Amino acid sequence: MAPALKTRDLVLYRTFNGNIENLKVGKFVLAEVPNYGLIVKKIVKISPSHIELRGLSPSSLAPQHIGQIPHSSIIGILVVKFFPLPFVWLA
Repeated sequence: MAPALKTRDLVLYRTFNGNIENLKVGKFVLAEVPNYGLIVKKIVKISPSHIELRGLSPSSLAPQHIGQIPHSSIIGILVVKFFPLPFVWLA
């Protein structure tokens, strides 16, 4: 999901409750996609039964590879990104 997200960035997401009114074009979502597992992508199109996602990086999975996914594949809607915190021993 570079350049918006980088390796080791932490995100906070709100669990998707199935209400498609909470999905908006341009929002980032966490989705479970067959053959790819968990992915973070941007919503580019919403239909009554499916959603189309796209990454921001030119090397991202093409929408043709992911295809339209059902709303039920959405796990959450990203709320905020945290930059990686330095590793610190607390003991």
